[in-house]
Amino acid sequence: YEISACLVGSEMCIRDRSNVLALITNWVSRTFEFQADEFAISLGMDLRPALLKIYLENASNLNPDPLYSMVHFTHPPLVLRLKAISQALSKFRDQKKQD
Repeated sequence: YEISACLVGSEMCIRDRSNVLALITNWVSRTFEFQADEFAISLGMDLRPALLKIYLENASNLNPDPLYSMVHFTHPPLVLRLKAISQALSKFRDQKKQD
């Protein structure tokens, strides 16, 4: 019985660590996605039409629950991504005007 209790206890610890690791990995992946979007904007690309097409063709949830999304999705939800792209585009255009 002692071995069974140790196995169950170690399984619970491993599961908890993997959940924490998944949160960290998803956060890093989302950060990279936002950086990639900003880089594309700096090259003069507007990703919004392409992203909308991808989400609509895949019948993805356009605005999932933030907590569920944070735990399970490696990419930011479309609504957040479109907002970040719009902000980066206006920032990029303002910089172009100053040059």
